[in-house]
Amino acid sequence: MPPRVQQLGMQLTLRALTPVMKRWPTVLQLLGLVPEPPVAARQRASGTAQPNGGARPNGGGGLRVDTWLVTLQSDTEIANRVKAVRVIAEMKLPSVTVALTTALRDPNAEVAAEAADALRHHNGESAILALRNVVANSDAYFTGGVRAAALRTLSAILPAGEGQPITQAVADFDAEVSVAAIAGVVDRKEPGGADALLAVLENPRGYYVGLTRAAAARGLKGLPTPPDPVRLRALVASEQDSDVRNILSSLVVS
Repeated sequence: MPPRVQQLGMQLTLRALTPVMKRWPTVLQLLGLVPEPPVAARQRASGTAQPNGGARPNGGGGLRVDTWLVTLQSDTEIANRVKAVRVIAEMKLPSVTVALTTALRDPNAEVAAEAADALRHHNGESAILALRNVVANSDAYFTGGVRAAALRTLSAILPAGEGQPITQAVADFDAEVSVAAIAGVVDRKEPGGADALLAVLENPRGYYVGLTRAAAARGLKGLPTPPDPVRLRALVASEQDSDVRNILSSLVVS
């Protein structure tokens, strides 16, 4: 049977978020967190801020791509595998795509999340299928952080009108995954996004935790289509959480 209420494995503070989630401005906004300073955020997003003084994505520090692939596949140091993912991320080679999709099952969640993030540069069918399988998590292998990273990439590379896996993940039992899916809905700005977020807020079964509902409320502010005013006013009138109510009240057109 599906769980009756979402699970929140940890408090999603800025410190607790994975590096990939820290690089997703929409997630930070939805959680009401302060993002990194702009310069640091740009460096992390572009790959210029690397562990161990690492190389730029396409430079590889003078090493061949084959060397980085071997590092990713067999190096015992987590930091070295993370560095390898970041270096090869933008190398649009079939061997790199295969290595990154394989690394989704790296035994370390940070490496796997970085691989999921790197696949935004490899938007072919094989990458999309691998990422969808991560989100679906049929064998319960993937952590919430890895699944959230997969949602970030899917939100960027899925063709317009094909965002159903993202919308469906809004109802995930893991609140971290749910928030990532809400961020994907906000970023894609596709029809039906407001309805998906209103359903989280209406929460008739008491399934969604407060953090997810607050994220949904903030997400409504980022959508191009305003939410149904009748449903919105009903939510404001019945909402028990003062933070959520204040966010919703700011959306009501007087």
